[in-house]
Amino acid sequence: MHFLETYALNCGLKIDKPYIFQKYYPAPAEKYITFSYSSYEYYQDVIDIIHPSLESRGIEIIYIKNKNEEKFDLCHEIVDIDYNQCAHLIENSLLHFGEPTISSDLASHYNIKTVTIYSNAFPQNVRPYWNQENDFEVKADAPPAFDIKENYPIVNSIKPEEIAKNILTALDIGYDYKYETIYLGEFYYSNDIAMEIVPDDKPPVKMENNNCSIRMDLNFNEEYLYNLLKIKAHQIWTNKPINKEILKALKDQIQQVFYIITEEGDPNFIKTLNELSIKYKLVSFLEEEELNSQKLNYIDFDPIIDLRSNAVKESEVFKNFKINSLFYSSCKVIYDNGLFYPTEYARDNMMAIDKPFKTCKLEESDVLFKDLPFLKVLHKLD
Repeated sequence: MHFLETYALNCGLKIDKPYIFQKYYPAPAEKYITFSYSSYEYYQDVIDIIHPSLESRGIEIIYIKNKNEEKFDLCHEIVDIDYNQCAHLIENSLLHFGEPTISSDLASHYNIKTVTIYSNAFPQNVRPYWNQENDFEVKADAPPAFDIKENYPIVNSIKPEEIAKNILTALDIGYDYKYETIYLGEFYYSNDIAMEIVPDDKPPVKMENNNCSIRMDLNFNEEYLYNLLKIKAHQIWTNKPINKEILKALKDQIQQVFYIITEEGDPNFIKTLNELSIKYKLVSFLEEEELNSQKLNYIDFDPIIDLRSNAVKESEVFKNFKINSLFYSSCKVIYDNGLFYPTEYARDNMMAIDKPFKTCKLEESDVLFKDLPFLKVLHKLD
């Protein structure tokens, strides 16, 4: 039973279409579709897939956005409009997509096609009520969580191309995307770039990204580290101890230290971080036997995160596919000597990119698999 029917039954009232007072709001295009953001993290991937087909037909994408919500490329943002203005925009649209919200209910009222993402409740309970025959369902494979916090991994298990295909189908536009998503990394988020800076001999460059790290493990340069931390706060990845005086002088600019444990690791460095109240995480790419031999040295500190073991487990998903048919895009960018690389493997092989999230060929490499948490892996369809 739909929630609206439950309310009607409990209140002893009949269901009827509401009257909605509209306010005019100028649309940035004559033909457009709308969407609103809730908790699904891969809307940018959806937009990237549908945009070429829509653009060729003169159809724009309008993002009905609240003030502090995420930003998306390739769409028009309309910020902080009231429901009456929203009603005007949606009534004149071709389609609305997103999770069940008041925007999808408005679209239903005006019998506008909807593509609705269901994950936190059963579709029959919450679907747009007045246009059920025009609602294209996109459901997660897992049962609903009925809880906002527990819903997060469920809604984000839905592949972007499933949503994109339903949008284009609803608009009677052919779907010709040649890839399917087979893996979404834990930290892959197509609306946020993880910038990693490799120290070099040039003056430090201030990056505008919120998520910035200094890769001292790729080139240990304390002078560069000192100068860059003076400009902006960063995270630090290192496999060697850093001068205590630098840490002491700029500890407020250090968001967190990721200490990579090696066979030559120094537990005293972790004591220094504790003394200075600097946040840290212990991580390792060592083989299991080598890592076990190091654990006793760090028994008084935080548990060691075994990144190598995690990468091996995650890479199992690729075994059913031919490696030549696999591609990836990365939410990570490694900046080194003026060039940008999507992964450490790409940097080692001088495979620079000209824009973030560029689709690259996946190779069977332990170095590449280290970056799996930041990757979306695609299988190219025949």
